[in-house]
Amino acid sequence: MSGTLNILIASLGGPAPVGFLAAISNSNGSDLTNSSIALRNDQINLALQSRSALDESQLTVLRLDPGLSAITWQTSLTNPPDTFVTSRIRLDSTGSAVVVGSANVSPSSTRNAFVAKFNSSGAIQWQRRINNNSEFYAVGIDASDNPYCVGVGRFVASDRDDIYVVKFDSSGAVTYQRTIGRTDTSSINESAFGVAFYDANFVLAARYKGFSVQFQAELFVGLQSTGETVGATNSRAANGSSWLFNIATINGETASITYLLMYAPDTDEQILRRVVSGSFVYTRSFYATGLIPSDMCMSSDGTHVYVCGTLSGALQLSKFVATTGALAWQRSLSAPTVTIQVPSITVDSLDNIHVNFTETVTGAPKKSMVLKMPGSGAGSGNSVVIEGKTYTYSTTTFFSGASNAFLTDSNTDPNVAASQTLVTTTLASAVPTLAITGGNL
Repeated sequence: MSGTLNILIASLGGPAPVGFLAAISNSNGSDLTNSSIALRNDQINLALQSRSALDESQLTVLRLDPGLSAITWQTSLTNPPDTFVTSRIRLDSTGSAVVVGSANVSPSSTRNAFVAKFNSSGAIQWQRRINNNSEFYAVGIDASDNPYCVGVGRFVASDRDDIYVVKFDSSGAVTYQRTIGRTDTSSINESAFGVAFYDANFVLAARYKGFSVQFQAELFVGLQSTGETVGATNSRAANGSSWLFNIATINGETASITYLLMYAPDTDEQILRRVVSGSFVYTRSFYATGLIPSDMCMSSDGTHVYVCGTLSGALQLSKFVATTGALAWQRSLSAPTVTIQVPSITVDSLDNIHVNFTETVTGAPKKSMVLKMPGSGAGSGNSVVIEGKTYTYSTTTFFSGASNAFLTDSNTDPNVAASQTLVTTTLASAVPTLAITGGNL
């Protein structure tokens, strides 16, 4: 039987709350980790890794109401001895949730990419798993509700990871599979961490690293119909250290306007880049010791870009004007003794930002947290006490400006068609009884 999830909500801003912070915990005292957030019609959806009462690894998907005050439904999938590692959740036009990640089998630690689709009521619709050293890191859903699952697979050579793309139809049938990688060398590891769409194309955010090659961020453009790549752009830091975490495109744009979130670990540099038809328009960089970017999204009207990450254990949020890259505001959320990890961000129709992150406190189970705040930046200076911890939402600013540290070169590496066999597995499903506790504080 699965552990019960409890939710406790607190308000920021007193009697007329500006925002809300919710804590979700497992009644059996186990960790909730690797969480990701998505919105559709302002219903809040989370995917995370949890443990059952028998200490079995679970993929848990749940929906919260817009006020964060109740869990509408929850579904957990368990398949011993798999250890589920969730990566991303996205919603289609019907409100169905598509979740991707990997199911690692002990004791061999074989990586098996998985994708699972749940309907708007939480019932499992279909599941697929790739039983061959693969992982999915992101999923995008096109205008016809077809999921594109992207990540990494070791299919071409025993010592090389290639970018892996699988397009499914809305019923779970495979439309095509592709690996994207270099065929003229081995021991180069490539992986995709984001996917977005414009016109008849999809865009992949990826990175690669080889023994004699610098870390390099990549942007691939492919045809939705066939998966073939039709363009690519690379970015490399002068110090040889650039990773690419995520991408966003303006909804409804007919031109290739893409925003890239990058990271240079040697300098703790967070980079936002705007790309129009393959040409870089601007670069905005932020420097601070311990700064790590994690996720990005567009405002509901497509005029702004939101970026989230962590800085020395605190949540960091930034808002940029999409067309110019000008900084609108920066905010932080922190609490003494608390370490915030791997945040993800999305925005609702009223331009409220929702950030999901893992709360880590020494000696206590990890919790999944949801912060809901206005996209205007209002609410700075407020604190809230939740489960004995005081979280403070603050204004913060560190260096921003144009960066000249990056080089751009053309990528002509071929697209290699994959011929893997997709394996369908059946995972045990359980819907536990929920107990909702707490209220506004």
